[in-house]
Amino acid sequence: MQLSPDVSHVLAGLIKQMAGVREERKVWSLTLGALASHLEATAGAVLLHKRSSGDLYKVKSIGEGEIWRRDTLLDFFHNRKPELDANTVMAPVRVGNRVVGVLALGRAGGFRRGVGREATEILKCVGQLTGYRRELGVERAGCAIGKAALGHVKPKDVAYRILHQLRRFIDYDHGASVLGALDEATGCVLARQVAWTKGRSDLVGETVSIGWKDLPPGPDAAVLTQVSSSLWDTLDRLREDRSPPKKSIMIGPLTDDGERLGLIEISSSTSDFFLDNDTAILSRFLPYLTWCVRCMKDVPESTGGSHG
Repeated sequence: MQLSPDVSHVLAGLIKQMAGVREERKVWSLTLGALASHLEATAGAVLLHKRSSGDLYKVKSIGEGEIWRRDTLLDFFHNRKPELDANTVMAPVRVGNRVVGVLALGRAGGFRRGVGREATEILKCVGQLTGYRRELGVERAGCAIGKAALGHVKPKDVAYRILHQLRRFIDYDHGASVLGALDEATGCVLARQVAWTKGRSDLVGETVSIGWKDLPPGPDAAVLTQVSSSLWDTLDRLREDRSPPKKSIMIGPLTDDGERLGLIEISSSTSDFFLDNDTAILSRFLPYLTWCVRCMKDVPESTGGSHG
């Protein structure tokens, strides 16, 4: 669709404002304000989808507050095409080409025809720029990890910095573990980040029975359903007492010149949680994790027995 001069002006102003903003929440706030002003809306909100809960959470609202039913917003997000009255406009919020939320506007006197298409096109453009910004954020994080390794930060501390960045970009809700291979059938938990609750894990240092030959071939991250059920069972048991079950697991094999050094597993308590973009993000950090595991030769003594 060819944008009108007015809409192009709105988009140009948004792009100029985005240049000085680093927080993504601020980008959506600016976008909501610009569209509400342009369309003379009396109420508006931006809501993003929380993958782990399946619900929408509000990032920013203006005007009259909660005037849309939550089920209508969710129906729109899932492209179930809910019927909207003349006083309401909704448009999909995107990051890159992926829909991540909903922008809703309300106007007591109703909107003119075609407003929804205009809002959608503006959000497509903002979404492409936001996608590039996220990709740049991943690259910057990778550079920071590399700098830490070169700056003589301890390998275990580097590993935890990587886990922090992975949680930031993927937002998984169960946890992540880095395992080192001890022999062909045994591994050790070298680092563990808990996401399902606050606090540290008591699993670090534990040994696990694991068949390293069951890992998928190649150095790239892979969704665990592509490998053996025995490996799934091993990693599913690798969780704290009272934790929810793991329903999605993504792994990244850690290899060096064909040698299996270990793996990272990231898990969610939500089925079908991981996306192609998540594996791409994990792949970005695998070389650094491989370095960490290679350097962590002094495996900590077991603090809690073994899982097998």
